[in-house]
Amino acid sequence: MTLYVFGDSFAATEVNPTWNADQMEKMFTRKWAVLLSKKLGVELKNYGISGSSLEYTYYKFNQVRADLKEDDVVIIVLTDLLRKWIIQDRPETTSLSAAERHNIDPKFKKYAQWYFVNVLRAEIEETHLHNFLYAVHATTAHLKVKPLFVCAFDKISRGKWTVDVDTVDRAHANNFAIGSLWEISSYEIEYLIEDNVTAVKTNLRKEFRSNHLSDVQHPILVDKILDYIHNGATVDLTTGFVKNIYKKQDLINQGIL
Repeated sequence: MTLYVFGDSFAATEVNPTWNADQMEKMFTRKWAVLLSKKLGVELKNYGISGSSLEYTYYKFNQVRADLKEDDVVIIVLTDLLRKWIIQDRPETTSLSAAERHNIDPKFKKYAQWYFVNVLRAEIEETHLHNFLYAVHATTAHLKVKPLFVCAFDKISRGKWTVDVDTVDRAHANNFAIGSLWEISSYEIEYLIEDNVTAVKTNLRKEFRSNHLSDVQHPILVDKILDYIHNGATVDLTTGFVKNIYKKQDLINQGIL
């Protein structure tokens, strides 16, 4: 039995070779995918990369789908629909802002500007995603546990083209988590409910949490996924997590927010 995980920074278990033992403990071993693999007592194969696009997830899943055994568990974190893998050896550079921030050849930056302004179409990307969902459905019918889809973002944070449990067809709705990981992450920061706002947008200058989640959230997420694996329970990301962990002004003072 193997645990396969795909996705972006909400799923990744990348290791920085410069980390010391304390940093390894905080930034790797406490991540939900690592904790889940230990709870299940299985090998973890994590293909998540921070900043990556859905295309990268499609690519990595297609590479391993023939290897999937009936006892394997597959979790796919679906990232921003409008990220694009346009530079072959830079799967983490998937947006115009990332191309401008990252240390890449100026000609690639110019190409990225042209692509995201003139070529990218949300309707086409949504079609690709639905085709992927059907491909996963067709190629994993032999698995005892249906692959779990978890949305990284929601419509509040990423707009109307974000695909979530309310916009997928019936073939996939029962193995889609409700809510998003972004919602859990955002609600950790203290906010005021004004004008019927139900979620908060947070754009941190620097991330200090593993998978954008505080340590306390990872075991909660693991327990919900275990309930799905063992009992078929729906994974609800809108309840059961800790809110208002950090005061907004404290993060501003520390230069984080």
